[in-house]
Amino acid sequence: MHKSLSEANKASLLSQVQKRKRSTSAVDASNTVHISETDQLQQLTSSPTLISPVQKRSKRVGSKKSLVWKHFDTGLRGQDPIATCKYCRQVYACDRSTHGTSTLWHHLRFLC
Repeated sequence: MHKSLSEANKASLLSQVQKRKRSTSAVDASNTVHISETDQLQQLTSSPTLISPVQKRSKRVGSKKSLVWKHFDTGLRGQDPIATCKYCRQVYACDRSTHGTSTLWHHLRFLC
Protein backbone atom coordinates (compact mmCIF):
# COMPACT_ATOMS: atom_id res chain seq x y z
CA MET A 1 0.00 0.00 0.00
CA HIS A 2 1.48 3.33 -1.11
CA LYS A 3 1.00 6.38 1.02
CA SER A 4 0.77 9.69 -0.73
CA LEU A 5 3.00 12.47 0.51
CA SER A 6 1.33 15.52 1.96
CA GLU A 7 1.90 18.85 0.25
CA ALA A 8 4.11 20.02 3.14
CA ASN A 9 6.35 16.94 2.86
CA LYS A 10 6.61 17.37 -0.92
CA ALA A 11 7.62 21.02 -0.51
CA SER A 12 10.17 20.12 2.16
CA LEU A 13 11.73 17.39 0.02
CA LEU A 14 11.80 19.66 -3.03
CA SER A 15 13.60 22.43 -1.10
CA GLN A 16 16.17 19.93 0.25
CA VAL A 17 16.87 18.64 -3.27
CA GLN A 18 17.28 22.18 -4.59
CA LYS A 19 19.72 23.04 -1.78
CA ARG A 20 21.80 19.97 -2.60
CA LYS A 21 21.82 20.84 -6.29
CA ARG A 22 23.02 24.35 -5.53
CA SER A 23 25.81 23.17 -3.24
CA THR A 24 27.34 20.58 -5.56
CA SER A 25 29.95 21.22 -8.20
CA ALA A 26 29.27 20.55 -11.83
CA VAL A 27 31.66 19.17 -14.45
CA ASP A 28 30.97 19.86 -18.13
CA ALA A 29 32.10 17.87 -21.17
CA SER A 30 35.50 19.58 -21.28
CA ASN A 31 36.25 18.32 -17.74
CA THR A 32 36.14 21.85 -16.35
CA VAL A 33 34.83 22.13 -12.83
CA HIS A 34 32.23 24.81 -12.21
CA ILE A 35 31.72 25.69 -8.57
CA SER A 36 28.38 27.16 -7.63
CA GLU A 37 28.12 30.54 -5.93
CA THR A 38 27.01 28.99 -2.65
CA ASP A 39 30.11 26.76 -2.58
CA GLN A 40 32.37 29.75 -3.27
CA LEU A 41 30.73 31.77 -0.51
CA GLN A 42 30.99 28.85 1.92
CA GLN A 43 34.69 28.41 1.11
CA LEU A 44 35.36 32.11 1.73
CA THR A 45 33.46 32.31 5.01
CA SER A 46 34.51 29.01 6.55
CA SER A 47 37.67 28.93 8.60
CA PRO A 48 40.47 26.73 7.33
CA THR A 49 40.87 23.42 9.08
CA LEU A 50 44.24 22.71 10.58
CA ILE A 51 45.82 19.44 9.61
CA SER A 52 47.70 17.91 12.48
CA PRO A 53 50.87 15.95 11.74
CA VAL A 54 50.70 12.21 12.08
CA GLN A 55 51.72 11.26 15.58
CA LYS A 56 53.30 7.99 16.58
CA ARG A 57 51.41 5.93 19.07
CA SER A 58 52.94 6.20 22.46
CA LYS A 59 53.82 3.06 24.33
CA ARG A 60 51.02 1.74 26.46
CA VAL A 61 51.08 3.17 29.93
CA GLY A 62 49.03 1.71 32.73
CA SER A 63 48.19 -1.63 34.19
CA LYS A 64 48.74 -4.89 32.38
CA LYS A 65 45.48 -6.49 31.26
CA SER A 66 46.27 -10.21 31.47
CA LEU A 67 45.58 -12.08 34.69
CA VAL A 68 48.84 -14.01 34.28
CA TRP A 69 50.72 -11.02 35.69
CA LYS A 70 49.34 -11.82 39.16
CA HIS A 71 51.70 -14.82 39.16
CA PHE A 72 54.82 -13.08 37.81
CA ASP A 73 57.01 -10.25 39.04
CA THR A 74 58.42 -7.92 36.42
CA GLY A 75 61.84 -6.34 36.36
CA LEU A 76 64.80 -5.49 34.16
CA ARG A 77 67.88 -7.49 33.26
CA GLY A 78 70.14 -4.86 31.80
CA GLN A 79 67.75 -3.02 29.50
CA ASP A 80 65.57 -6.06 28.75
CA PRO A 81 62.32 -6.51 30.67
CA ILE A 82 61.88 -9.90 32.37
CA ALA A 83 59.10 -11.73 34.19
CA THR A 84 59.94 -13.98 37.13
CA CYS A 85 57.56 -16.66 38.39
CA LYS A 86 56.53 -16.00 41.99
CA TYR A 87 56.50 -19.73 42.81
CA CYS A 88 59.57 -21.30 41.18
CA ARG A 89 61.59 -18.17 40.24
CA GLN A 90 61.82 -19.16 36.52
CA VAL A 91 62.76 -16.13 34.39
CA TYR A 92 61.13 -15.25 31.04
CA ALA A 93 61.59 -12.36 28.61
CA CYS A 94 58.52 -10.13 28.60
CA ASP A 95 59.08 -7.28 26.15
CA ARG A 96 55.53 -6.29 25.15
CA SER A 97 56.31 -5.72 21.49
CA THR A 98 57.81 -9.20 20.89
CA HIS A 99 56.72 -11.52 23.72
CA GLY A 100 53.12 -12.31 24.56
CA THR A 101 51.66 -14.03 27.58
CA SER A 102 51.18 -17.49 26.01
CA THR A 103 54.51 -18.78 27.31
CA LEU A 104 53.73 -17.51 30.79
CA TRP A 105 50.34 -19.28 30.75
CA HIS A 106 52.00 -22.49 29.55
CA HIS A 107 54.50 -22.24 32.40
CA LEU A 108 51.74 -21.90 34.99
CA ARG A 109 49.72 -24.80 33.61
CA PHE A 110 52.36 -27.41 32.93
CA LEU A 111 55.76 -26.49 34.36
CA CYS A 112 55.22 -24.84 37.70
